[in-house]
Amino acid sequence: MTKSKVALCIDASQIGGIETHVLLLYKGLRSYGYHCRIFFLNHIKESPIIEICKKRRVEYSQVNGLFDLFAQMTAFSPKRIHSHGYKANIICRLFAPVFFKRTIATYHAGETKRGKVKLYDWIDRLTSFLSMNIAVNDAIAQTLPFNVKIIPNFIELPNTARPYKPPQNRYKLYFIGRLSEEKDPLLFCQLGYHLPANYELHVIGIGPLIDICKKDYDQITFHGLIKDMRECWPSIDMVCITSKFEGLPLVLLESLSQGIPVVSFDIGAIKTVIPEMTTSKRDITQLAQLIQQWFFKTNKEQNNYLSTKYNLIRNSFSIESVVPQIIEFYGVNQ
Repeated sequence: MTKSKVALCIDASQIGGIETHVLLLYKGLRSYGYHCRIFFLNHIKESPIIEICKKRRVEYSQVNGLFDLFAQMTAFSPKRIHSHGYKANIICRLFAPVFFKRTIATYHAGETKRGKVKLYDWIDRLTSFLSMNIAVNDAIAQTLPFNVKIIPNFIELPNTARPYKPPQNRYKLYFIGRLSEEKDPLLFCQLGYHLPANYELHVIGIGPLIDICKKDYDQITFHGLIKDMRECWPSIDMVCITSKFEGLPLVLLESLSQGIPVVSFDIGAIKTVIPEMTTSKRDITQLAQLIQQWFFKTNKEQNNYLSTKYNLIRNSFSIESVVPQIIEFYGVNQ
């Protein structure tokens, strides 16, 4: 028996951490019997996320303005409206009283915004008393002026952990994410100057800094946007997170679930997952040392570590462990 309807609202045209989260939440809610639909609040004809929705047969609607949102939301008549991202949060809070619906807003990132985005972010946080709020970690929760519940990010976990096979001669390090200022792909590119010649650097993703990265670091392999990572995971020896700001990045959870080690600076909630593989200072030399220390470990030590992380994700960051918390927060079962 299908349970209540839930509208998942997002202002997005590309595919990144928030968009991936919404797709996973859609799948998780459906697995528990809820009727969901994703509402894209910016009218886009074609984009990577729309292509994914079509491929996965995700129920979605593209909204063309506020009147269209009103009409489509009236027709769908959800019990709960769950928004993601500052624009979606603001719009849904304005519309919720019209539908007499409870609105939930999830906060995914805590970085300092600039320009027009800073104004939107300020309005979003100032009006957060009009919705029930979720933050993916404690640091983000502390930036909100009103009550918020901490519910972490989550992933779809593989059935078993993939055994880690240490590389023989060359070590392949990957940056996976949007090539934008807050992710700092330029710092990742600079790692090549602090590591031996048998370390290869690879970048998966697109973004505003891609041309600069390609121009200044032609020794790095750029793979562009990869929509399905399943064929890529086996070729990755390590993932590096060099962001200036993070919440609880999905790439961290996804990589560990695939049996791939991750190194990072101590940002967001990353240290709660991999305290042994973070460096407190934003020092590229220390990060390079941490990377090399991993490859000096025995294969038994590496697999024991990754097995522990797989179990941690299964118990704390999987669909099965997190989505029930969100459903409980919705306060609706029928």
